[in-house]
Amino acid sequence: MTESPLVDLGFTVLVFFPRDDLIACLNKAMAFLIAVAYSRGDNVKVILILVIRVMLLVLGGNNASGQRRVVKCYNCQGKGYMARKCTQPKRPRNATWYKDKEMLAEAQEAGLILDEEQLAFLADPKVPDGQSVQTIILNNAAFQTKDLDTYYSDCDDISNAKAVLMARICNYGFDVISEIPHSETYFNDMENQITAELERYKERVKTCEQRLNIDLSSRKQMIGSQMDDMIKEKLALKEQVDSLEQNLSNQIKEKECLLQTFTVFKSEAKEKEDKYMENEIDLEKKIKELDNIIFKVGQSAHTVHDVFQKLKIYKTKITG
Repeated sequence: MTESPLVDLGFTVLVFFPRDDLIACLNKAMAFLIAVAYSRGDNVKVILILVIRVMLLVLGGNNASGQRRVVKCYNCQGKGYMARKCTQPKRPRNATWYKDKEMLAEAQEAGLILDEEQLAFLADPKVPDGQSVQTIILNNAAFQTKDLDTYYSDCDDISNAKAVLMARICNYGFDVISEIPHSETYFNDMENQITAELERYKERVKTCEQRLNIDLSSRKQMIGSQMDDMIKEKLALKEQVDSLEQNLSNQIKEKECLLQTFTVFKSEAKEKEDKYMENEIDLEKKIKELDNIIFKVGQSAHTVHDVFQKLKIYKTKITG
């Protein structure tokens, strides 16, 4: 994308090439157009007219590069044949019909080459003058920018139309507005409607803000109350946890004390058991010794008894 100086107004006119993006080119053209309008002291009404005209020329440009294009019937908008071969009913002379005329006239004025079908359509004797065409187009409420999509297939090379258009934009001004009947009243009414609508939106925004503030305050209070309850509950739970931890610590200490006592008792029981075993062994030894003594004493008593029996018998024999 290159630039060429526009000396008399101090602006730089953009020049586009086929490789450039269409949307980007259109956005730059709109920005340039608005800058030119403001530099001339034009108001919003002029900018609106210029925007409409730039869209008509940029998107309605025809092929000027000599490449192959699709022929379009200007009677039924069909493709591949001309209007004289169309079998559909004749197209009504409405705002769309005049809009097509205006677009072709603008393209021809910009130096673009029109094909046979376009020239025949433009040469129709029922075409009104340029002022009437512009009046019908710009005052027709049915005019929508989406209708321009119908002509997009013919825009094989729009760089020439855009370059010529950007050079001619600076010649547009308040003279365009003068072509529109009752334009001042129309735009004043539109401005009043927009102002009233803006005031209504401001009131709605103010009401929404008040509702939002009230709702926000209520939610803050509710959240604050919930936070207080949660803090109290947290403190109560903390006290319970501290109490449980203290009880657990006491139980652990008591368990350790019981384990120490059990260990002492177990050690003492072991010592007593060992001592009892030793005493039992000593008693068994003493019992065996007593048994031996008793056995010996019994033998001695038996011997004495035998001796006494023998002495008794002996005495009996002596006395007898």
